[in-house]
Amino acid sequence: MSNIEFLTVKNAAKILNVSSSFLYKLAQEGKLPHLRMGKKIIFDRLELIEYFKRKSTSSVPVLNTTLPLPRL
Repeated sequence: MSNIEFLTVKNAAKILNVSSSFLYKLAQEGKLPHLRMGKKIIFDRLELIEYFKRKSTSSVPVLNTTLPLPRL
């Protein structure tokens, strides 16, 4: 059985070293894989990190994967 870890926008922003508004914008534009639970947006942690690794350009910050994973 796989353990999927979900992140809130706030927690994902901390891990990726980006602003919450940046993540909301990418999700709203359909550029970032996400799920909606009512009005709340959540991200699969591994999908999110892989997305930013694939999109590595000078405009994308370095990932901070050393932060502990917050629980929802």
